[in-house]
Amino acid sequence: MSNAQENSGDNFIVPPPFDSSSPGDWILQSSDDVQFKLFRQILILASPVMTNMFSLPHVQNEAKTESNEAPPHHLPLISLAEDAETIPNLLVLLYQASFPDGLEVDAAIKLAKVYEKYLIPKARLRLAIGPLYVSKSKLGNHPLELYRLALELEMMSEAATASRFTLKSDSKTSLLRYPWTS
Repeated sequence: MSNAQENSGDNFIVPPPFDSSSPGDWILQSSDDVQFKLFRQILILASPVMTNMFSLPHVQNEAKTESNEAPPHHLPLISLAEDAETIPNLLVLLYQASFPDGLEVDAAIKLAKVYEKYLIPKARLRLAIGPLYVSKSKLGNHPLELYRLALELEMMSEAATASRFTLKSDSKTSLLRYPWTS
C-alpha cells in the first residue's frame, strides 16, 4: 500500500485525494467510521444541503495517532449516514476530476439517492452511470433497477433500453432486492 492510500475502518482503502495526507479543510466520516479529507468549498458549491451542513456547529476530529497524541491538524468533522463505498464515488463526481471506475448497479442506486438527498444537480451522475446501459450482463441481471434509475434521472433512452430487458426477468425477486424508500 502506498503512502497515498491508507486503511480505515474494515480494511477500506481511502483513495487519494481524500486520504489523510491530502490537503483539505474538513473531514467527512461515513456511517462505518471511515474518514475522507476534503475541501468544503467544493461541496458547498455542489449542494444547498451541504451548504447548510457546513454552516452548523461541528465537533473537532479527535483522532489519535499510534503514540496516543493528537494529530497536528484538528479539522472539523461531519458524520454522514452514507457508507464508505458511496462517499468516494460521490466525491469523485463532485470534484469533477473523473468518473468512478467500474460503477456497479448497487453503487449507482446509492449515488442517485445521495444526489437526491443533498439536492445535487444530476448531470454528471447521468454521465457516470450511462455505461451501465451498454452492459448486457448488467441490464440482464438488474433490468428493473436500471429502468427505475433511468426514469428517476430522466434518461428516457436508457429507460427504453432497460425496459426491453424487464420482459426477460423475474420481477418479484428484483423488486424485493431494492426497496427505494429509506
